[in-house]
Amino acid sequence: MELLIDLILKWALVFYYRGDINGLQSLLSRHGPDAQSIQDRSMLGMFKAWTGFSLWNQGKRLDESYQHLQSAAQMGQKIGDPRVVGYALTWLTWVCCELGKFDEAISCGERALKIAKDFPTDHYLNFKPLGGMGWTYGFQGDADKAIEYGKISLEYGQKHANVRAMVMGYYGIGLGYQTKGDMPSAIETFKKATLTSKDPLYGQAAQVFLGISYILSGQYEKAEDLLRDGSDFYRRYGNGLTGMPADAGLGAVLISQGRMTEGLNKIKDAARVLSENQRKGIYISAEYMLGNLYLQIVLGEGPKSLALMAKNIGFIIKNVPQAAKKAEQHLSRTIELSEEIGSRQYLGPAYLDLGRLHKAKKRTDQALHCLSRAMNVFEQNKAETLFKQAKEEMESVK
Repeated sequence: MELLIDLILKWALVFYYRGDINGLQSLLSRHGPDAQSIQDRSMLGMFKAWTGFSLWNQGKRLDESYQHLQSAAQMGQKIGDPRVVGYALTWLTWVCCELGKFDEAISCGERALKIAKDFPTDHYLNFKPLGGMGWTYGFQGDADKAIEYGKISLEYGQKHANVRAMVMGYYGIGLGYQTKGDMPSAIETFKKATLTSKDPLYGQAAQVFLGISYILSGQYEKAEDLLRDGSDFYRRYGNGLTGMPADAGLGAVLISQGRMTEGLNKIKDAARVLSENQRKGIYISAEYMLGNLYLQIVLGEGPKSLALMAKNIGFIIKNVPQAAKKAEQHLSRTIELSEEIGSRQYLGPAYLDLGRLHKAKKRTDQALHCLSRAMNVFEQNKAETLFKQAKEEMESVK
């Protein structure tokens, strides 16, 4: 039986890099009872860790993923196996980030990197925590730290000729630029990630991040194929980690094409699934996307042609009269959730858009308050472009 479990653990990386998360989770689930029966506690610890990691990659059952990884880390500590502990902590870095447990994520990443020093030939154990740290700092709003850890991973990959470490580095750097509001740099960085990746999983993730960067820069037509590929990949192989953000981004693309009801429902469905699975950082982005959409309706910045209006009469009748109220609800929810978990990634943009909404509704004091808060957040994030936008909006209110 131990030979079977050992073989499964060796094949787990193949399933992972191929992106067949459903296949991996099915394999692990089917042989869970077999793993429990073996005497080798180190092997069982790694099996538990892989189970937790695969659940996270599905983008669902994050609480269960967290519990499996905690159990694996504790088992590794109990039996004195630092490799089991290191892998469990590495993957906990990513899971804790998604759950909004940023301090715990950073602590896990630091501990994993310390353990990795004793395993210099295990490249994965050395670069994957770096990626998790960069990702966590990006979601937290510390763009410079995200870029710093991304560059460390990139340099590690270049030094050891490891393209996976390089791609992981580009993820952190690109997310840091996104957080700064520097979309041209984010786009160029994620392009490098897509060109560098040799694995289906990492390549699909890079494409989705690139597509989201195009969305955030208003280049919807360039985002569509990238996000549709990510969504299709999710449907085939269960990689919900990037599949659900791809679906939300596709919703924005559909709206830009005038398919408003279809696009709005797609974003709402993605937001619901993200919320149900406590993917707080990504859920915040979906809430912000909905708030920004309704704000565009209020400000008259959406599709305007007579043909598109005629195609969307039902949408207009249902949503336009309530657009201001819905924009305020979603943007306020973005702010509430961001402050709850200590994330500044969408906090500044939400305050900026809420300020623009109050300005449009002639609520001067509320507009000035929100724009001032936006400027403070952008200053902390060193997001110069966004800071300038907020400042210009404030000056126009005065």
